[in-house]
Amino acid sequence: LNHPFSLAFLPNGDALVSRWDVQLRRRQLSNGVATRHLDRLRVSAERVLHDLWRLVFRPVEALLEPTRRDVLVVPHGPLHGVPFHALASPGGPLGARWDVTVAASFDVADRMRRRGARAPSGQSLVVGVPDGRAPAVAVEAQTVADCLGPAQLLLGAEATVDAVWRAAPHSDVIHLA
Repeated sequence: LNHPFSLAFLPNGDALVSRWDVQLRRRQLSNGVATRHLDRLRVSAERVLHDLWRLVFRPVEALLEPTRRDVLVVPHGPLHGVPFHALASPGGPLGARWDVTVAASFDVADRMRRRGARAPSGQSLVVGVPDGRAPAVAVEAQTVADCLGPAQLLLGAEATVDAVWRAAPHSDVIHLA
């Protein structure tokens, strides 16, 4: 599919992305009030993710080759904040039906390069929890750990919440798979 489009041409596109930002801020309020209302927050977030799917991805989905499972998304503008893998289609999240990859546009990558994005100078943490739905996670985690240089790799049973909490404060880069 070689037909980029922008939210500027989508009715309510910017409003939907703003609604998603509100959902994220609500979820970040992990105090007692937010915790009591997690079910309502989840339903509200799922509604926004469904609306984003309907507006942004459904029109494109019909143009994709049915024999392929991979989708490359190069977001523009406010679409950078959209979790495309989590968009809620009637058949479930996009990430369950498509292998969704999100890449930076040339403009974003160029700005990051000019800003002087530095390579990590210290320890990195790579966490991988493979399961039946994501069996390649172990290979991904090992590959990322090899690329990052000095990296602590927590894989499978080693990837406990306690182990991640202990290693995270000492890590420049954290990759979760």
